[in-house]
Amino acid sequence: DRWFDKRWTALGREHRVEDPELGKLPRWDVKPIENRCLYTPSGGTISQGTIEMWVELCRPSEDGSFPPADISLPPAVPCEARLIMFKAKECVAMDTLENMNDMYCTCWIEGTEKQ
Repeated sequence: DRWFDKRWTALGREHRVEDPELGKLPRWDVKPIENRCLYTPSGGTISQGTIEMWVELCRPSEDGSFPPADISLPPAVPCEARLIMFKAKECVAMDTLENMNDMYCTCWIEGTEKQ
């Protein structure tokens, strides 16, 4: 159990900041990032994804000494994406004079809503 392992408790101690007089926010010992698999009760042994996390263990007397880490998402940044299509295959030319098409295409970045 890592609570009783002296190597675990000493890990990251050099990054601890306890004195706010130094101009820094109080900071707990930095622990390594862990990746854990996520499972559903009905999913059996097949992982449904992973979570990247760290584990902080502290004594009850120390829990109010350090603020929790802010893990909220960064603010949204408005941006514009432009797509240039250089080639389209198997499109029948509707303009017989110049043998070209004026085409319209819709697309969106994966993970975002269609706009």
